[in-house]
Amino acid sequence: MFGLGKDEEHISPLDANGVALAAIQGLHELSQVQAARIGDLETVNREQADGIEVLSEVSQEQAA
Repeated sequence: MFGLGKDEEHISPLDANGVALAAIQGLHELSQVQAARIGDLETVNREQADGIEVLSEVSQEQAA
């Protein structure tokens, strides 16, 4: 089917290692993308928290 062994029921150890390495590389790339996205979201969250703090201070000043 995939041409990874001597027949359709077997896979050679070398081919299995190659498949595992490809999977690891794919997961590593995915984790890098997710880490970058998390960093972006943390930045947005921090900016929003700062904005909320400023608005809260202004609201308290106006209430006084």
